[in-house]
Amino acid sequence: MSSDSHPVHPATVHFPIAFLSLAYALDILYGLSTHPSSAKIVASIYDTAPFLGDMARSSYYLSLLGVITGIPAILSGGQQLMGMLKKQDMANKLQKSQNKSATVQKMHPKLKIAFLHAALNDVAIVGTGYHWWTRRAIAGNAPTETGVLVSAGLFFSLLFSAFLGGKLVYEHGVGVLRAGEASRVKSQ
Repeated sequence: MSSDSHPVHPATVHFPIAFLSLAYALDILYGLSTHPSSAKIVASIYDTAPFLGDMARSSYYLSLLGVITGIPAILSGGQQLMGMLKKQDMANKLQKSQNKSATVQKMHPKLKIAFLHAALNDVAIVGTGYHWWTRRAIAGNAPTETGVLVSAGLFFSLLFSAFLGGKLVYEHGVGVLRAGEASRVKSQ
């Protein structure tokens, strides 16, 4: 999947982030356009009524594309995380540890961030997959009110996860070859 010098994960994340962000945004706009408390406000800005069907279908198919393109991102990210764990010798440290909780607490911050990043992405892909699956039987593939709330939660979860991914790259040097002083920082 990758070599030590060219991680695949950074190249695989752009499509799922784009597809899922747009799908979630369309679901939220659909919800705001159809809910009685906000429909008039949205209509006063822009009349979305003629496009509701297109918004629902587009978000439905964008969700599917996000899940499909998210699978390689998750697999390549998992591979990169396993390499980080191996480099930190975490399996051996946990096996030898009498107090596994304390060992996890001592884990390098970049590993903690990586686990949170992975968990949020897994939730986004599984949640979106389930949301897509339940919408397939609904006329026009329209999101339900609950589905709109799920999309809103997943949207902010995805954005935070992308932020964490950037933090891993730019602050901890994950997936980046560095030289000199930056190499020392990365090796920690």
